[in-house]
Amino acid sequence: MRRKRARRSPVMSAMVLVAIILLAFMLASAGCGGSKAIEGTESAGEEKGADAAREEEAGKEGQEPGPEDGDFSFQQVTGGTEEVMVLKDIRFGDHPAYERVVIEFTAQEGYPRTGTPRFRARWVEPPYSDAEGKRVEIAGDHLIELYFSGNAADLTVPEGHKVVYQGPESFTPGFSVIREAKLVPAYELNSMILLVGLGERAPFRVQELSSPPRIVIDVRK
Repeated sequence: MRRKRARRSPVMSAMVLVAIILLAFMLASAGCGGSKAIEGTESAGEEKGADAAREEEAGKEGQEPGPEDGDFSFQQVTGGTEEVMVLKDIRFGDHPAYERVVIEFTAQEGYPRTGTPRFRARWVEPPYSDAEGKRVEIAGDHLIELYFSGNAADLTVPEGHKVVYQGPESFTPGFSVIREAKLVPAYELNSMILLVGLGERAPFRVQELSSPPRIVIDVRK
């Protein structure tokens, strides 16, 4: 005699189907939540942060600077909050209405990475002599002197100095107004000078940007 197969009730079949669907969903979720996805998210976040800083630094392309962008003048500008920071990079940008110099810093070991070093930006007329009494040869008939509290190395590192800035000391961006820029010896310890040579006497403005700390000089065309 043949045995009759037991028929599954509709309720039991539905429960098995639901269990299979839940198991498939859990496996798919585990596959999407692995360590690679987390690492990729962190990397993308770092890139977005760097891009945001660049966009902030780039300014408003194609627009004439207005009162909301800060006044351009021939007056001396002072600012900054930190005693000493370490020079990291110097770069330049050419915009429709102005030319830009960006001086980037990093904090000394164990110090907070906030604010910018104390600085003074002012007009000086050539010829210019540095702290050693040597005449500085620089292209341009007019000069902007940026005097700031900084070093090219972190002097707080106990075993030897940690050299941070290893870039050039002289720059020729090839712009119409900014002809050349040079790092020159300063008169005081823990201080540096960036001298900017201009082809014409033009008003300038100075801004302080964060993340990373930067001093930005814009020279009106």
